[in-house]
Amino acid sequence: MLIIALYRLLNRLIGEYTGRYDAEPVPADIALQSYQHLLAIVADTEVSMTAPASQQIQTPNELAAATLV
Repeated sequence: MLIIALYRLLNRLIGEYTGRYDAEPVPADIALQSYQHLLAIVADTEVSMTAPASQQIQTPNELAAATLV
């Protein structure tokens, strides 16, 4: 169940980002910064999957609050 929630939150995060730049070019520096931030978010999410329950609960909350530039 947790993994489904994490995927949905990642989907929302990426959807907001792509919606913000729909039909507009994204400046290269913003695209690179956003990509690196997304990679860090995904890495943190993957690590949390094997973490203690207290950290697993914290990850969806952090992901829900995350934004991409």
